[in-house]
Amino acid sequence: MAHTETHWTSRTEFIMAAVGSAIGLGNIWRFPYVCYKSGGGAFLIPFIVALFVAGIPLLIMKFTIGQSTRAGAPKALGVLNANWKWLGWMAVLTSFGIAAYYAVVMGWSFNYLWYSFTGMPWGTESDKIGAFFMDTVLKSAPLGSEGSLSIVWPVMIGLFLTWVAIYFCIFKGVKTVGKAVWITVPLPALILVVLIIRGLTLEGATTGLLTYLTPDFAALKDPSVWLAAVGQVFYSLSLGFGIMIAYSSHNPKTADINNSAFMTGIWDSLFAYLCGFAVFSVLGFLAHALDEQNGHQQDAHA
Repeated sequence: MAHTETHWTSRTEFIMAAVGSAIGLGNIWRFPYVCYKSGGGAFLIPFIVALFVAGIPLLIMKFTIGQSTRAGAPKALGVLNANWKWLGWMAVLTSFGIAAYYAVVMGWSFNYLWYSFTGMPWGTESDKIGAFFMDTVLKSAPLGSEGSLSIVWPVMIGLFLTWVAIYFCIFKGVKTVGKAVWITVPLPALILVVLIIRGLTLEGATTGLLTYLTPDFAALKDPSVWLAAVGQVFYSLSLGFGIMIAYSSHNPKTADINNSAFMTGIWDSLFAYLCGFAVFSVLGFLAHALDEQNGHQQDAHA
C-alpha cells in the first residue's frame, strides 16, 4: 500500500509532536532520580555528552529513515533490509504495550481528578495515601479472594475516557495529531512551571534542590554513571519505539532533519532537567515536614 501523502502543516508542528512523544515518565521522574543517584549536578556532564554523541545522532538516523522511506517502522526497516521488517513490528508492539499501561495510569488520574473536587480524601500521611490508592482507587483484594478479579468501574470509566481522547487525537493521522500537540505539549510545560514556582515557595525546598544539584565529580570515574547517562538518553528520547520513524515519514522530502533532531533532543532534555526542580523542591518540603513531625513526637515523649 502506498504511503498516504499527508504532511505536517509546519516544522514546528512536527517538532512539537516529536517532543511530546519523547517527554514522559523518563523526564518527569526517572531523570531526577538518576541524576541524584549518579553524582547530582555532575551527572549533567555525561548526560550532555551522551545526548550529543548518541541521542541526537540516532534521532537524525530515525528521521532520515522515516523521511526517505515514507513509511512506518515495519515497512521502513523492510525497505532497508528485508530481514529487518520484524524489528519494526517489535517496535510497534513495544509502543502498543507502553500506550496500554500509560492509558491505565491516565484512568487513575481521572479518578484522582474527581476525588480532588471532593475534599482530597487520601489525606497527608504517607501510609494513608498508599492505602487509599490500593483500597479505594484499585479496590484491591488478596490474590484468590472474592473480588480479586472484579472490574473497578471508576477506573474503567477513566480508562474509557482516555481511549476516547486518544482516538480523537489520532483518527485522522497527522491532521489531528498536529492539532492536538498544540494543547498536549504546551499544557504540561505550563503545569511544570506552576509546580516549580509552587515548589520553590515551600519550606525545605532549598535543601531538596541542593540534594538534586550538588555535584559529586568523583562519581564521573564510575563507568556505571556514564552507562546510566546513555540509558537515560535512550529512555527519554523514545528511540526504540518506531514513533520517530512514523512521525518523520510525514515530513516533506526537503525538511531539515538535522535541525529538527537537535531541537527535539534539546527541548526534551531541558524539560527533564526542569522536572528535577519540581520533584526535589517537593521532596525537600516533605523531608522538612517529616523532621518537624518527628521533633514534635520526641517533644511529646519527653
